[in-house]
Amino acid sequence: MKIDAWPTIEQSYTDEFGEIDPEVFAAAGQIWPQARLRALRTLGDEQAGHDLLRKACAQVTRIRADDPDVIKNLPAYLFKTWNRLLLHERKKENGHQQLEEEMAESPPQRPDSVATALDYEIWIEQILNRADELTRRIFQYRLDGFTFPEIGEKLGLNPDVLRTTFNDRIKKLKK
Repeated sequence: MKIDAWPTIEQSYTDEFGEIDPEVFAAAGQIWPQARLRALRTLGDEQAGHDLLRKACAQVTRIRADDPDVIKNLPAYLFKTWNRLLLHERKKENGHQQLEEEMAESPPQRPDSVATALDYEIWIEQILNRADELTRRIFQYRLDGFTFPEIGEKLGLNPDVLRTTFNDRIKKLKK
């Protein structure tokens, strides 16, 4: 989805990231052309850059609400806030990509006998019985060969949040 123009707003509103001030939102419109290009180069995803800029707007709105005089150059401050969020998102993506590559390089070992295979199945079943419904569903989708973005689309959830949640819950089950 291409987002050429940044919309305008008349009054403050609250979105998923928090309250957004019209003046901060207008500053986002000033920096959007540059931010859009950087998001495409860094993440390859314009929509993610747009969402991060809305998140930065909410953060800067909160900062201005606490101390209106702390920010001298609103567009520059907003761009710096957005850039930090962008770099954090890129680090997160790189970490996920590295983990997936490591997992692809060392697939799980297959049991070498029928008895071991049966033990293996029982062990997995016992672990999954302790898991919550979402973890079981994600596990089944992964067994069926779906990627996290595909699973996220099926479940209507953010794939990065889904991946992190799933990995955290699996670690907890291992303990």
